Amino acid sequence: KNKKYENIYFETGKTELDKKYDNEIKKLADYLREDENLFLELHGYPDNEDSYDLAEERALAVKRAVMKYDITTDRIKAVGVKNIAKAKEGESNKEEQLSKVEFKIIVLKKKKK
Repeated sequence: KNKKYENIYFETGKTELDKKYDNEIKKLADYLREDENLFLELHGYPDNEDSYDLAEERALAVKRAVMKYDITTDRIKAVGVKNIAKAKEGESNKEEQLSKVEFKIIVLKKKKK
């Protein structure tokens, strides 16, 4: 079933999650708990092209928040995005492309024995 999740945005230069995203994080964790074959990939974006570490720290901040809901670390991959030059579909300005973490939910089917 399709579920929609909002990107998580950060203040410029910051890696702290705003409390307004608590419900979004909980929804995401609840969905992951529904099926052990679901894995989460988090893509953190920097404020500018020179702040890859900031991008990675943002993704890790979201990962830690999801893990508070008993989702194990092996089910979550957090990465910083280096190339931010390509505009995302539906994002009309540069601010919407930066300072965020995007979600990608991956389904891995277990091999039958």
